Amino acid sequence: NPSLDFIRSDINPPTSGVNGSSITWVSSKPAYLGVDGSVTRPALASGDQSVLLTAQISQGAFYREKTFDLVIKINDADVVASDAAW
Repeated sequence: NPSLDFIRSDINPPTSGVNGSSITWVSSKPAYLGVDGSVTRPALASGDQSVLLTAQISQGAFYREKTFDLVIKINDADVVASDAAW
């Protein structure tokens, strides 16, 4: 995956921070991006999918959220099949 706007394979979101904080994840579209980082690429008809992945970071009484914008790209095989049919 060259960048957050070009996701084609699973990612590895961390579950702990450098100083011992705990990180949990929430996905706006778990059908395409699971909280464990598993990626299910959309079909051509669905198009690329924009997903918000939110890190919930906590340590003791400290809590913070950070949101990342990702784009899950359509399945390459669907693009090839569409081009071949055209």
